[in-house]
Amino acid sequence: MKNEGDDKETTSQVEMERLNTELESHHRLFEQVNAAKERNLALDTLTFDQLISDLCRVGQAVRVTDHRSNTTAGHISISGKDFIKYTTLDGLESILPKVALLAISPILKDQSNSLQPSPGLLRPKLSMVAFLDSNVRRDSILKIESRYQNTTVQGRFLGSGADLVLISHPNTKEPTFIPIPHIGSVKLMTLD
Repeated sequence: MKNEGDDKETTSQVEMERLNTELESHHRLFEQVNAAKERNLALDTLTFDQLISDLCRVGQAVRVTDHRSNTTAGHISISGKDFIKYTTLDGLESILPKVALLAISPILKDQSNSLQPSPGLLRPKLSMVAFLDSNVRRDSILKIESRYQNTTVQGRFLGSGADLVLISHPNTKEPTFIPIPHIGSVKLMTLD
């Protein structure tokens, strides 16, 4: 014969287990909501420049889509004030103004096991003009693409001014002045 006290104790245990399960469920939901809030806050405050700096610093392989919708895979080797130096997987180097970047996508490790991290340099105060002037050898061949038109200018690098790049015209050797705001990319050409 069952005791009335045993029934109350069993009912009480079942009720406690149900309440504990419900409490755990609410706790998990609360943790998920807080994690989602933190993710959203991180996204709400993320800037494109911070993203570029983070990808450069950790050496994450990326796909860059430029002002002409060309997409290439590589690494950001330098993140400057207003530009990135980008090295493609086949070793081609470009200097791209940040305003001419259309998109950047990190390449996930499971998409390519052959891509090793290649940490870059963060130079937040270095402008594109200063980088070109101090890091590109005079007489290097540059191929400069326009940001606004489907045109390119190629010539030997002569130097840079406050807001322009100076190259020599390949045929006439006359100086060609290119305003920095019009530059979509600067490709460092190799002499064959």
